Amino acid sequence: MSAAPVFRAAAVALAAAVVGALPAPGGAYAADPPLTLEYGTSLTTDTAAKSAVAFCPEGSWVYALGGWVDGGAGDVLLTGMHPAADLRSAKVTAVPRSGSTAAFSVTAQAMCIATEQPPTLISQTTLTGDSATVRCADGTAVVGFGFTMNRRVDQWRIDQLVPSRYLHELTVHASGAGIAPGALTVHGICRTRQFPSVHTGYLAGQGPTVDSGSWPRISALSSAGLGALGVGGVVVGERTHLDGFLVMPFSGGYVRANRFPAPPGPLLSRQFATATTDGAVTGNDGRIGTFYGPAPQ
Repeated sequence: MSAAPVFRAAAVALAAAVVGALPAPGGAYAADPPLTLEYGTSLTTDTAAKSAVAFCPEGSWVYALGGWVDGGAGDVLLTGMHPAADLRSAKVTAVPRSGSTAAFSVTAQAMCIATEQPPTLISQTTLTGDSATVRCADGTAVVGFGFTMNRRVDQWRIDQLVPSRYLHELTVHASGAGIAPGALTVHGICRTRQFPSVHTGYLAGQGPTVDSGSWPRISALSSAGLGALGVGGVVVGERTHLDGFLVMPFSGGYVRANRFPAPPGPLLSRQFATATTDGAVTGNDGRIGTFYGPAPQ
């Protein structure tokens, strides 16, 4: 596990915006960076299922999170990217499909902000459906995106983690087939929309749709000068799945999708997006900043 403090002046600005310009923590934490990126990587690189945890420093909370698979040849599926119940850490899990022979590791990422009070974690689970949605309480916005899938990876795959336009809701979708599939959960981290300026607010952003080139494919997000928070995306196409989410507070981050070589059983593909020959990935994120005219509510 390693800490990566971001540039302090920019971190102060983003952290102040996220917490509604509350006073910075005092006392023992007064000199600490208000926003840090924390990482944790699995201890082994082999073909077994893996997990990794990123821990926030004392006095700070998870506001956004990311995670990705390194290696695996597209045959390893992310099955979880979720904060702990106390919002002190973020965990990522990945499971290889049957017959996979490629070694891999996983990395968890947490964007931690030092505040007096934590944000709010809300979760919603479906046991038989293919999607789950959470909605933040009135006056709050979803700033951190997460999911957990307790289903067979030979039959199910995560292909959507997307916020609504004004960050009121967050939806996770899994494609697949199977009787009594198991739990699919979406996790949203919600934070107040109350700001000292009527021009400051939250808004969902979208990256380019990437539908050509070799796999994996990456949709790079640009926050256009706004602070970037949670990262999600959508992938369409047979045998495709989301396997990488990188949070970058001042540039937007990226979303990565991969494709496994041959399914052992029937899989259902997403059909609602662009018609491409072998799949496409589009990134989404949450942003905070100053807008021309009244801020989105």
